[in-house]
Amino acid sequence: MIRRRSLILGFSIGVLLCNLQPNFAVAEENSLNFNIPAPPHSSLLDTKELRIANHKVDNVLYGSTESPDTVAVYYRNFFQQQGFQKTADSLDEKKKKLLLGFKRNELVVNIAVVVKEDNTQVVVTRYLQPAGEPPLEKLKPSVKDTLFALPKEDASGHDLADVPRPPNSVRMMSMNRSSGVMLMYTTTLDVAAAVNFYHEQMPAEWAFTNEVPAKQALDAYKQATGKKSLGIKSPFSDGEDFEQVISDSYVLNFKSDYASCQITVFPNFFDRKLGSMVQITYSEKTQS
Repeated sequence: MIRRRSLILGFSIGVLLCNLQPNFAVAEENSLNFNIPAPPHSSLLDTKELRIANHKVDNVLYGSTESPDTVAVYYRNFFQQQGFQKTADSLDEKKKKLLLGFKRNELVVNIAVVVKEDNTQVVVTRYLQPAGEPPLEKLKPSVKDTLFALPKEDASGHDLADVPRPPNSVRMMSMNRSSGVMLMYTTTLDVAAAVNFYHEQMPAEWAFTNEVPAKQALDAYKQATGKKSLGIKSPFSDGEDFEQVISDSYVLNFKSDYASCQITVFPNFFDRKLGSMVQITYSEKTQS
């Protein structure tokens, strides 16, 4: 997923890793600079600085040769000595994942210990939770969060040979399904320009079938049901209104001798000023 690197966190790893009952020094004041030691017999694999629900979240990934139980005992002892309250301690046997959680004042530390083929992977996550605010997992994410950043490079996969991708675009997704292929692009073109592009640039072998403005379908639905809205709420705390995004979208249908193609164009739901998004659903005709 996201491969951004942040500055290496200022951890103090002055603990003898082979000692599973260390006499830890007094920790720094409660903040994201609090020193969390590496797990025993481990190496640093990755560090990331994320934005989640408008919170700064530090993630550190280690690989350890110790067992998950040994790592868990190590961190339980450490955080108990540092005066933290334990908020989570559970084992997901199906995923072979051990989850630990600790909190002191505003500082929240979550640790996931996962068994891999060649080692034990340990993910240490920490963030600040102001008094009176719910835990991070209960907050709505923001479109500005690192996890939802629009891609700057094409995702893995392939474009269609006989259906053009929109200009000034980045491929967000390429998925093969039993019913065909689905691709998603983000483009700097607005909705009207993207719709016009496909009217003008679809190859000659494609016959235009119809165009469906979503607003017409939405208005018909409201009239038939007496409802004032679809009742669709955005999963984000900010960004565009999802129902308005749906209302402002268009569906274009094309067919050829060998396939059908549906192209859906809708405003960029992060920020329509950035352009639009284009979803292409492609299905080959079955041979009779």
